Amino acid sequence: MDTPSPKPPPRRRKEADHPAYVDEPLPPLPQRPQPTPKPFVWPPLHLIALALALILLILVYIIAGYGAVKHSESYNWPTIQRHVLVIISMAPVHATCAFVCLAALIWYPLMPATPYLILAKDLCMVYVFASLFYFLVDAIGTEKTVVSLMEEMEQIEMPFPLGWTKPWSLGFELMFNVRYGINQMQIALPTLAILRFCATGFGISEGSLLDPIDITLCLLSLVSAAVAMYCVMVFYRAVQAPLEETIKNPFQKIMAVLAVVFVVYIQGVIVRIITCMIFLPTPWQLHYTVSIILGVELWLAVLEMVFGALLINHYFPWEEFKGEPLIRKVHSRPNSRKTYSVFV
Repeated sequence: MDTPSPKPPPRRRKEADHPAYVDEPLPPLPQRPQPTPKPFVWPPLHLIALALALILLILVYIIAGYGAVKHSESYNWPTIQRHVLVIISMAPVHATCAFVCLAALIWYPLMPATPYLILAKDLCMVYVFASLFYFLVDAIGTEKTVVSLMEEMEQIEMPFPLGWTKPWSLGFELMFNVRYGINQMQIALPTLAILRFCATGFGISEGSLLDPIDITLCLLSLVSAAVAMYCVMVFYRAVQAPLEETIKNPFQKIMAVLAVVFVVYIQGVIVRIITCMIFLPTPWQLHYTVSIILGVELWLAVLEMVFGALLINHYFPWEEFKGEPLIRKVHSRPNSRKTYSVFV
């Protein structure tokens, strides 16, 4: 007869205050499934371009802000340096307008603000161009002093491409024509910007870069800016000698400002033509082609404003205006009898 097997000993409690605790091992907890690592995916190209444009915009503000602070600290030539501060502000204003218009291509709620930014950019450019002219005039003296100086100089020929025309006589005629050429830009650019805004608002123009009305208004702005640039170069050739006695590198100063004007107006038309030749837009891809043209044009504008700010800081250094103004040696010139009340 089989003997019964002994009963197992009862399970012992380890702690009196934990009656549910036993020495037996607990079953393992179920483990969560590990997520599969995803490969790195680059963000879309337009977001990368926008981030780079933001970095470039900050760099423009740093460069221009440094120059403005230094000129403000050594404000010894207020008659001339007030124009320099306006010229320094050109790069940040245009870079900001270009960046916001570029961001509007990605975030469409910003799109209604773009016409106002274009108008503000044109107003700023007009003010800067007038400041450049008066910077050159105030570096020599007053307008009457400049006219009397030109009347004592030898006659110059008109620069290219108008070298075949009758030259403007040095004195009142040249000064009047130069001011007329600059004043027409001050009137034409804001007027054309308002016309573009109204044409889009009233449905006359589609607002597209390839619309005939928009292209015509852009070409008129380009012609107006080119006429003003030509008048400034004529004025520089007429007063080159007294300018070089007063300020350093006057030609480089003019070209630094004109380079930014080239970026603002002439480059935009060139980029449109080249991009249209590459992409050959058809009606079904017209919207995408316009976005590409705008994006390339605006991103290049922000990038070039960095170099524009560097050029302006380099050729308009604050160290040049440390000492006493040198313009007093030409103030003793007699005023011309041919000047009239047109001069202020």
